[in-house]
Amino acid sequence: AAWPETLDNALWVADECDVELSLGKPLFPAIPLPAGETAFSRLWKQSFEGLQQRYQPLSPSVLDRVSAELGVIHDLGFAPYFLIVADIVRFAKERDIPVVGRGSAGNSVVAYALGITRVDPFKYGLYFERFLNRSRSDCPDIDLDLCWRRRDEVIDYVYQTYGADHVAMIATINTFGARSAVREVAKASGMTGPEITRITRVLPHYGAGDIRTLAERVPECRGLRLDEEPLKSILATCEFIDGFPRHLSIHACGVVIAPEPLTRFVPLQRASKGIVITQYDMHPVEDLGLVKMDLLGHRSLSVIHDTLESIRENRGITVDIERLPDPDPLTAELLRTGNTIGCFQIESPAMRGLLRKMGADSAHTLVQAVALVRPGASGSGMKQHFIDRHHGREPVEYLHPALATVLGDTYGVMIYQEDVLKVAHAVAGMDLAEADVLRRAMSKKRGPREMARHMKGFMEKAGEKGVPEETARQIWELIANFAAYAYCKAHAATYGELAYQCAWLKAHYPAEFFAAVLTNQGG
Repeated sequence: AAWPETLDNALWVADECDVELSLGKPLFPAIPLPAGETAFSRLWKQSFEGLQQRYQPLSPSVLDRVSAELGVIHDLGFAPYFLIVADIVRFAKERDIPVVGRGSAGNSVVAYALGITRVDPFKYGLYFERFLNRSRSDCPDIDLDLCWRRRDEVIDYVYQTYGADHVAMIATINTFGARSAVREVAKASGMTGPEITRITRVLPHYGAGDIRTLAERVPECRGLRLDEEPLKSILATCEFIDGFPRHLSIHACGVVIAPEPLTRFVPLQRASKGIVITQYDMHPVEDLGLVKMDLLGHRSLSVIHDTLESIRENRGITVDIERLPDPDPLTAELLRTGNTIGCFQIESPAMRGLLRKMGADSAHTLVQAVALVRPGASGSGMKQHFIDRHHGREPVEYLHPALATVLGDTYGVMIYQEDVLKVAHAVAGMDLAEADVLRRAMSKKRGPREMARHMKGFMEKAGEKGVPEETARQIWELIANFAAYAYCKAHAATYGELAYQCAWLKAHYPAEFFAAVLTNQGG
């Protein structure tokens, strides 16, 4: 080696380092609170103030539900997180910046009361346990969609509120794929730029480990001499570095907030645009317990906002977009005919075809369509069963009578992640927290040993409830084949309602709607 002392110095540095990372413990920034209040007491007050606006009158079921949710939030110590997200939402709304919480947070009545989410969990039968339960120690994940033009204003507010040294954008790690691996290895091997381009332009966009197999099957690659040097050695090296980190990029929307300067928790670096980013991606950031959230620019929120502004300016009419008539004849006709070009989530050819097949006519059917078009329901054949049963062309059948109570709304078909919880609860008597553990294991495709353990537990519990073994096995297979690709109902409900708002505006105010669509296509 040219500098033999380098290895000795590196070893000395490693010996001098003594790093102990506290994993799994939430690390929240300080939140200004009134004298005598805790984060939880503040969250309790804000939740009940919001409930009085959302639900009139307040029913015992609502009060029981929010009390149960607050109990879990308190026990897990996550009250500060809800206050942080609620404050960001408050800032956006005060400045007329469209914002909506998405994802599994829609299952929470507390999030709904705080104005973070727009979907009423009671209206759609959403389970809080899908979002948060005592068996989960990881921090809740509340992501916010924002007007794409004004997203930076919200991010600037986060920096100003918590301090520039406490906030950073999260990195994403780009890894070597087929083309990038060949390009870098060939360059290191001394090949010229034109020689490298001749090879990479015909390679498929797959992982580097599959280059040789795929190249042999792709007609464009027939001219490549894969078993001759230097390409033979280059491909061998490429296969070895498949999936290795290549470089860091800025995550599309991830922001991390720390209670102390971030350099105490994660290594940082400055991206090409001058933005400070973490050198960890989202998963280690979550493992450290740091507050992470996605602040994503969303064009359809801007379209809805701009359409409402134009209606107010041009016609002197104020539309309450959160209280649209549903069903509505004009909107129903637009949905049934698939005339939904320009409407969020429902303008693709596949979705427009599905709307026509379903005879969609309401926000509720749009929520179902958003989930049905996904790989889980579509790939398992459940989509066609749902359509046929919806129109009465196929009888509704249940593998067990208990399923009638939990899948009646979807004709005995599972189309949402939350359906896994309901079925496991109804058939095997699992509590909803247990059922969510099962769902998460299935969705992450755990190893055969762990899945066998989960299956054994499910079968035993189902047997204790008197479910025949063969029936329980069939239901297990149904869940297992579906869970990995299932779609979150709370997310479907959020996006289904936004889609309905777009469809309603297009049906009633097409000029203003399309003007807003065109305005928000640029950038």
